[in-house]
Parts: sequence; structure tokens; C-alpha cells
Amino acid sequence: MAEQHRVATIGDVLNTRYTVVDVIGQGGQAVVFAATDPNNNTVVVKQLLSDPSDKDHALQVARFERVAGIRIPHPQVVNPIDSFRDLGYFQVFDRIDGKELGQLSTPIPWKEAIRLVRSIAGTLVSIHQHGVVHRDLKPSNILVDQAGTPHLIDFGIARVAGTDTLTPTNAVVGSLMHVAPEQLRGCGVDGRADLCSLGLILFELLTGHPPRAGGDDALKQQAMHETPPPPSSLVTGIPSGLDEIVARLCALDPDDRYPDARAVLDAIDHLSNGAAPSGTRCLACGARAAHSQTECGGCQRLFPRDHFRLERTKPRGGTRQYLIPEGSFVVGREQFAPEDLLVSRKQFAIGSGRSLAIRDAHARNPTRIDGVVPSTTTPARCGQRIACANHEFVITRHSPTH
Repeated sequence: MAEQHRVATIGDVLNTRYTVVDVIGQGGQAVVFAATDPNNNTVVVKQLLSDPSDKDHALQVARFERVAGIRIPHPQVVNPIDSFRDLGYFQVFDRIDGKELGQLSTPIPWKEAIRLVRSIAGTLVSIHQHGVVHRDLKPSNILVDQAGTPHLIDFGIARVAGTDTLTPTNAVVGSLMHVAPEQLRGCGVDGRADLCSLGLILFELLTGHPPRAGGDDALKQQAMHETPPPPSSLVTGIPSGLDEIVARLCALDPDDRYPDARAVLDAIDHLSNGAAPSGTRCLACGARAAHSQTECGGCQRLFPRDHFRLERTKPRGGTRQYLIPEGSFVVGREQFAPEDLLVSRKQFAIGSGRSLAIRDAHARNPTRIDGVVPSTTTPARCGQRIACANHEFVITRHSPTH
């Protein structure tokens, strides 16, 4: 007997449990209903819109059912609580009493904007740790409850580590207004794609303006080649440090963005507290340092305004940043890994000023830049990765505010 398939309507009882009471919304891939369960609780029911005669039907069903298996143990992720086949393919979710982030009246005060974005970034930490990249982060996929807490929904096109075979070849993944450029290029993506989308959302909250404008072709061109202007150029009172956070989140090259969501938390806390992120140090001597400093309190070397820095992900989470002062010096175990005997006392040499150059110091475990040992003094640039022993750094650049 042929499979029964139609869109549910108000009054339908689905899977003998859920009575449809209202239509909440409909997109190109799904329709969303409000329904009541046997205990008279209101839930959200999502039905896949896919014609069984469509050549991509099996792929769409497989992707839809894969989402039902995603379970992120975080209170701000709205996970499926049930899934079934009845008149079609359905998923059930708890209902969040609130509204979409995109329904907020913008612009909103910058401190409220970074509170919301910090909370979303904290949720992304958990999502990415579980090998999931959302890939469609946008205001309509973030629900803000009555307490002002944002919740992430709709993992319909999420990438799960090791299972990215359910996306059609050459398909555009994500919404053009908030998509990361690498998603349009068809490149492999990681959590930094979500960070780009988060930056575009932050820009929108701060300015009240969409980050991109125009039809599909114009949106694609902007996504590939343009970044939003500094929010402070559109709204007065926004600190320049927040401009930098937006610019770095929205960078076209993933290597120029924050390395992970934890680093975003660090940057926001830095801005909020007016102090350096926890663990920021001078690379030359290892002394604690702050981004606003012009001189290291330990070695008295100068930090130029547009100083380079190295970012290292710490084993137990978070990042450590090393500010690179002007001059030439040798870096090793004492500065960044005092307990790691695999790191030599003289690991690599640095030359820093308007540009940056690095040379391996004939270490027992050679230093590598993007996999190549710099046996002679070699120019280095932002986004490159430095590896030595079990430690990896990303070269970035910072313009502190005074």
C-alpha cells in the first residue's frame, strides 16, 4: 500500500499523541505546528515538506531523521524530544515561551547585545565540542525566552563530524544574509563558520541594519568579498573594542577569526571588564600583560599599537594569548610551557616590529609554520599556525584601545 503523505492540518492527531492546534510558520523545507500532548502540554511539531516523488526525497528524509538523533546536553539547545512517521515525517520539541531574536526591536544597547551574544557563544562551545556545526545560525533560529535567555533551534542543516554526506553537491548551505563565505565556496567548514554568522548577528543587534542587502546574487557577492562596516560608524556610543570583535568574527578568512567560541567568550569578557583576557602574557618574558599596555612590566619591551600576538588553545579549555613586543628575542619553555620537557629552552626566535619574522632555534622538536620548519628567518603573517612539540599557536594582530 502506498505511503500516506499530506501536510497535517488543525485537528489532526499525530502518532495518536499530538493534537495539532495551530500553524506557527512554514518555510521551504518544513511546516511548524503548535500541538498538545496527552498531558495537555503545548509542544512544537515540525513536519518535513518533501514530495515522495522528488528525486532528492530520500536525501531530505535522511537529513531530517539524522537531526532527530542530535542531542546536545545544554539547556539552551532545543533538542528533539520525539520523532515519528505518520502523515509524513515529524519531530517534536519543547515549546520555548518567547520570541525570535529577529523580532527584537533593534538597535539594542551594546551591553545587552554582547550579553546575548556571549550567551549564544557559550552554547556554541558545547555544540562544537560535540562535533556539530550549526551552519544556519541566524536570528530566526534563536529564541529568546521571557528571562532573556537565547535558545538555539533548527539543526536541519547542521554538520555532524564524520557524517557530511547528506548535503547535495553544489548546494548552498545556510541563509545568504548570515552565511559564512566558506559555505558558499563549498569548502569544508568547522565551528568558525558559526562564529562568522554570530558576528553578523551581533552587527545587526548593534546597528539595527541587516549585515547584507539585495537579491541573492548581491548577497552572495557580499558574503564572499565584503565585511560589515564598524558598528560605531552607524551608532554612536559603541566602543571601538566591540568594533574589533565584530570585525574579527566576520573576517572573510576563517584563520583571521577567533579560533573557537571560547576565545569569543574571552574577548567579550575582556571588553566587559576592561582588562586583558585571563592568562594574557608577554611572549618575550612570560610576564602578565594587558592589551592596553604600551610597555611590558616585566622586560620593559614596548608593545606597538598594532602589535602581533599568538593565541594558544589550552588543554583544559579556553585560550592563552601572548602579546609580541618589539625587538628580537628567543622563546622557549620558560615563556609558555615551563613543565613541558619536550619544548626546548630555546625553541624559536622572533623578530617583531611592523612585520613579524620567525626562525627555528635548532630545537630538539623543531618549530613549524604551517607544517614547514623555518630554518632561516622567515616572514610570518596573521592566520598562520606555529607548532612546536604538543603546542599550537595562531598568529593574530590586535589594535588596543587607549
